[in-house]
Amino acid sequence: METSKVVLLIDTDKNARTLLSFRLQDQGFKVLEAGFLFQIDKAMTENEVDVIVTDWSVPGFEGEELIRLLQPRRQPVLLFTNHPLEDPSSFMAQTSVKAVIPKQDRDDWLRTIVQIRRWAFKTGSPFAGSIYG
Repeated sequence: METSKVVLLIDTDKNARTLLSFRLQDQGFKVLEAGFLFQIDKAMTENEVDVIVTDWSVPGFEGEELIRLLQPRRQPVLLFTNHPLEDPSSFMAQTSVKAVIPKQDRDDWLRTIVQIRRWAFKTGSPFAGSIYG
C-alpha cells in the first residue's frame, strides 16, 4: 500500500489553508499547515515533507526572501499566491519554485491539486530538517 505524500501548506490566511487542506486530504495527502516561520521550521524538522505549497509571505519574510529560505530543501516548492509576478518563468528559473498557481484559481481545485500531485510524486527521497540550516 502506498504511503500518503506529505504537503506542507504555508499561508497566513487560515481560511485559504483550511480550504486547500480539506481538498488535499480528500485526495489522500497528509497536510501540514503553517502560517508562521516557527510552524514551518517545526513541520520541516519533525516530518518528511514531499512538497511545499506556499503563499508569497509569512510574518517577517516576504517573497523571494521566503522562497530563498525554503530553497535549500530538496522538496519542490509551489507558489500559490495572488501576488503578481512580472515574469513567472524567470522567477522560477532563479529559484526553487516549480510552479506558480494563481490563488484566484483556487476555485479550480482540480487544476491546483493536479499541480501539487504532479510534484509530490516526482520527488525522490523526502527530506526532514530545519529551515534554519
